[in-house]
Amino acid sequence: MAYQLLQRSAPRVIHCQISNYLGLVLATLAKWTGPSQTRLVYSVHSEYWPKEQLIADHLRARLVRWAMRSVDLVLADNPRIESDMSRYAARTRIISPFLPPQGSIEGFDLAHQLNLPEFDAPLLVFNAYKLSYRDDGREVYGLRTLLDAFFRLNTTLTLIVLIPQLSTFERESLLAQLDAYPRQLNRQRVHVVSRPDIEGWKIIAKADLFVRPTITDGDALSVREALYFGVPCICSDCTIRPEGAVLFKTDDAADLAAKIIATLESKRSCVPEPARANPALAFYSAYLSLFEVPHG
Repeated sequence: MAYQLLQRSAPRVIHCQISNYLGLVLATLAKWTGPSQTRLVYSVHSEYWPKEQLIADHLRARLVRWAMRSVDLVLADNPRIESDMSRYAARTRIISPFLPPQGSIEGFDLAHQLNLPEFDAPLLVFNAYKLSYRDDGREVYGLRTLLDAFFRLNTTLTLIVLIPQLSTFERESLLAQLDAYPRQLNRQRVHVVSRPDIEGWKIIAKADLFVRPTITDGDALSVREALYFGVPCICSDCTIRPEGAVLFKTDDAADLAAKIIATLESKRSCVPEPARANPALAFYSAYLSLFEVPHG
């Protein structure tokens, strides 16, 4: 990244969206080694990030605060994140990270693409880029809560656990966890999928129900994608969710199980999001503003 920037003299924007603090530090170094007109934009898309990476009083937080001095624009997913970023209020704006997927699902045969048997039951989809854990050891995406809910159901269902970045060890551990559940009604219909070559939104768009059971979150792209394609969406109530999402109590597997059944039985389908101005224009406008007045 730094080498590419050194080869260019025109204004450049580095847009960093990563919860790992080292990614922010590397982006800061890339800005310093780039042309003088290089600007750094940082998107904060998880509510726990400011609390664990910025506000806490430890060495890592001090390093993050040092790196944040070089950030020209902070993009927050929602008002809660904006509030936690109050230290940088003058540089913070709320912009949804969602951009409509480019492409079509017409003719996309999900079972064939994933080398799975044809689905003979309603399809639930769970999506996590990778298994992530907070500093206190809790798994961020709430997969255990979903599995606890799924295996207590008496209804025949299919579940795709979509985790593009999954190591062999993590996969084996997850499969062992699945086999350990005492009720195995739908075990053969649970498919752990790690296919970074297939865009996740195509799988989400084919679901009968999308589930987002996170313990902390921001304006999740996968939720926006589900709603965009008219897929019913059940989310934990850990954060502000978009209109149209069904909420369940965070960490409550019984409540999630009840919401899954109720949503499927109602044959409820979301109305796809109406056409609107291209959200990319908001990013473009924000980028332009970085070069109007020198950052002080």
